[in-house]
Amino acid sequence: MPRSSAEKTIDDYFALDDDDCRTELIDGNFVVSPSPEVRHQAAVMMLATILNRQVRALGLGWVFVSPLDTVLSRKSVVHPDVLFVATANLSRLVKQLEGPPDLAVEFLSPSNPENDLDRKMKLYLQHGVPHYWIGNVEAKTIRVLENGGDRWIERGVFGMGAIIRPVPMPGVEVSVAEVYSFPG
Repeated sequence: MPRSSAEKTIDDYFALDDDDCRTELIDGNFVVSPSPEVRHQAAVMMLATILNRQVRALGLGWVFVSPLDTVLSRKSVVHPDVLFVATANLSRLVKQLEGPPDLAVEFLSPSNPENDLDRKMKLYLQHGVPHYWIGNVEAKTIRVLENGGDRWIERGVFGMGAIIRPVPMPGVEVSVAEVYSFPG
């Protein structure tokens, strides 16, 4: 990740031109990512569809897909691939989400996996994201993590035959096979 000499803030972030680049602000540094591959996008869309259908029917909150500015601090604005905001936290949705989502999901990018496995993982823990899922399109798995305050507690790595029952969404079930149902 290229670093500039001066730390950036949300003021710098929101002053950026809308140039269709996927730019995030992580710990005072701009991080630009290429557009995701087709299988990545298909997994994002499938997971969001699965979650949204059930979350809305149960009145649990709202599901969003990237890009939705998620302001974690003055020095960090991120775009989780999929995020869930519980009904109790909907007041934090203004023009963007102010504060952590109840669930953040990132699907690993082949060009920059350390962004999700290191930078964002630390950032989400530090800023109180209670649940973090990491999808691996190549392995067709979803790793489920719960915030333990000072560390992530792994609740499992779920593969193609598994059903995930998300803690922040009572009554919701996610078939991993359905998430990765795109051919290829």
